[in-house]
Amino acid sequence: GKKSTSYNYSEQMVTIRQCRFCPIPAGDSASSKRLFDAIQADCIPVVIADNFIFPFEDIIPYNDFIYALPESNLSEKSTFNFINFLRSIPEEEEKRKRKRLREEKHHFIYNDPFIYPGDAMDLLMRELSL
Repeated sequence: GKKSTSYNYSEQMVTIRQCRFCPIPAGDSASSKRLFDAIQADCIPVVIADNFIFPFEDIIPYNDFIYALPESNLSEKSTFNFINFLRSIPEEEEKRKRKRLREEKHHFIYNDPFIYPGDAMDLLMRELSL
């Protein structure tokens, strides 16, 4: 039989940090921890979901640092080629997105037990107070 390979979280983050782009597929919930992991690893998220709910979407300009694709692009009937899409992204655009990702990254950090302006807990408290 095939040997199953599983990675612990630390090994997974080492791998993600080596990637330029991180696919964030639709899951069993409307948002995903994978988004936070990709951002922390400086890996440009490529969200492949129709109804993805982005945390703090009223505050964070996601289009500046992610790519969002409809799920239909990955259906069997689609002629869309995911790898060719990634290869077609101009180098300057990728650099611009990565720069913006790094500028927005602090919004995705929980600094337990402290809250810092603009970190994830601060944004969560702002949203709850609306």
